[in-house]
Amino acid sequence: MTAGPDVLTWLRGGLGNQLFAYAATLRALRETGRSSYELLFVEGWFSPDITDVLSVSARHPSRRDRARWSELARQPGPLAPVLHATARAHERRSRRFVVSQFSPFEPPTPLPAGRPVLLETFAQHPGWWADDWRTVASELAAQAPTGYDELVARRRAVINVRQRADYVREMWQLPPAYYDAVVDRLRGEGIEEVVLQADEPAFIPWLRRFVESAGLRVVDPVRLTGEPARDDFWNLVAGATLVLPNSTFSWWAGAVATARDPDVRVLYPDPWLPNRWTAEELPDMGLPGWTSVPSHLSPIDGRPVFRLRPPVGARASVSPSAGELPATPGPPDHASSPRTPNA
Repeated sequence: MTAGPDVLTWLRGGLGNQLFAYAATLRALRETGRSSYELLFVEGWFSPDITDVLSVSARHPSRRDRARWSELARQPGPLAPVLHATARAHERRSRRFVVSQFSPFEPPTPLPAGRPVLLETFAQHPGWWADDWRTVASELAAQAPTGYDELVARRRAVINVRQRADYVREMWQLPPAYYDAVVDRLRGEGIEEVVLQADEPAFIPWLRRFVESAGLRVVDPVRLTGEPARDDFWNLVAGATLVLPNSTFSWWAGAVATARDPDVRVLYPDPWLPNRWTAEELPDMGLPGWTSVPSHLSPIDGRPVFRLRPPVGARASVSPSAGELPATPGPPDHASSPRTPNA
């Protein structure tokens, strides 16, 4: 008999990845007919994390956990092979059905009814979350901070940009052509206020000049919690029109907004990311009612139409934050001359 929770789930990366893993946990409970679960952070500390935005508990692995599970037993040192073999032996004795997926977009593995499960997956294929995203979004909406309803009433557009160092390195960043297209759409919709968000603050002046040159008025985000990442999340959720980058953090903000109001407009990039993981086309990440905009990312090798360099003075941060996907070797750096938004 297996001790412990029915479903044990590793949480990897930032908040967006953690929420996808939680949705996969709900699916696993339903499919196996079980009821208990436990969430374990296995990749350092992130802020905010899932416990900051949902009424769930999660913990970091104990020494005992690291002795019992092979993925957690990967410690450097001469005893590493012994520790790993010991953990593998425990896994076999536990009778847990292990789902080990390191491509973010692998489809779900059929789960055996009645058996405990270990989920090691990023769970971003729609098969993992299609039946449970509304449940997760509703739980998130229930934790909305004070002042959120007033933001919704302002009917603003919110543009979020993901330009972090890992996105630049892996050539996942969206080029200005994507934002050209979405700003053209906003200009024709009578939008009065546009809020700009970027994980790299040095990009905000660049983006402001771009948006204001299109005749749109830029306003500052409202600080609701005092924690910048959480405030960005709720400002994005409160928008009447959301412009998403290819970020799991932003995806879940769009999901909460859509669950709140099916008529909210969400623009998202397609393809979502260049495919580095499978021989098949990556799935469409849009929810019902969302509008896809060409991302100008190659679905094959990840080379965008042109390479966008950070503006002078931008700081390349390498610290992980919400929405991070697993790092994979990128293609050679084919840098071209810097492009401006209107070039």
